[in-house]
Amino acid sequence: MQTLVVIFTYDSSVPNPDLMKTISFNFDGTDSSQEVWDCIGIAAVVICARNYLMSIKDEFEVEQEDVDPDL
Repeated sequence: MQTLVVIFTYDSSVPNPDLMKTISFNFDGTDSSQEVWDCIGIAAVVICARNYLMSIKDEFEVEQEDVDPDL
């Protein structure tokens, strides 16, 4: 059994962005001795992505028009 994890990055400032970078992992699910390392690898990439997004969150402006306070 093979599992493929692919992470793409895009330039969101361009209307029709092209792929900027592709990170892919091909995991062999039959090799139980590598399960922990596979999970640690995926977790490290997700944490890096989260940290980057949190560092740039203040750069985005949120426009609130006609917001229903009951929602």
